[in-house]
Amino acid sequence: MALKLKPNAQTFGARGVSRKLLGDFDGAFDDQTRALALDPRVAAAHGELAFLHHVKGDSDRAIVESTTAIGLAPKDPIMQRGRGYIQFCRGRFDAAAADMERSLALEFDPYAVLFLYLSLARLSGRARPDLAAVASRWTAAQWPGPVFDLLMERSTAQQVLNATATAPEQAEAYFYIGEWHLLNGRHDEAARALEIALRSLPPWFNEYSAARSELARLAETVAAAS
Repeated sequence: MALKLKPNAQTFGARGVSRKLLGDFDGAFDDQTRALALDPRVAAAHGELAFLHHVKGDSDRAIVESTTAIGLAPKDPIMQRGRGYIQFCRGRFDAAAADMERSLALEFDPYAVLFLYLSLARLSGRARPDLAAVASRWTAAQWPGPVFDLLMERSTAQQVLNATATAPEQAEAYFYIGEWHLLNGRHDEAARALEIALRSLPPWFNEYSAARSELARLAETVAAAS
């Protein structure tokens, strides 16, 4: 009704987000495009389009839209995190770490800390960074806090799963368990956990796209070795 009475960028953008959360990515893409046709300076619409380009497989366009969003809203940590997640999926771990660091300078987000750590760990190889030092300014008593303990080798995968309270948390847990196996060189175990995550996660979760990307990289590694 609001769109019929007075269409505006904010209303189209809001409907686009709702459509995304219902899994209607094509409808969401159409709404965000309409929002920007009415007002091309809406950072959130550019950020949403970045995500939608990303899930459609056009990561180059996703980075362009995400960078535009950051330029329009340089103090918005959501825009920084959004580009960081896309860079992680592209395997650009240095760029992902830089974006997560900038986002954390603006606002704490435990998922940004986790992806910062995972990015730094991939860059450093066997000499992994100290997650306790990365997260030393904050405490994480609730989810995804148990994941921190797993990555610091202070708990087990089963303990992380036992700490989940909802189905989305359990799905996220499998993603981070997969990452933990991957960092420890256990590629078969990593693939199994990431496959469960991919089957279980809602497709708009950042971990969903990351799991898909990790599985593609693992498949490439197996193909190169055979």
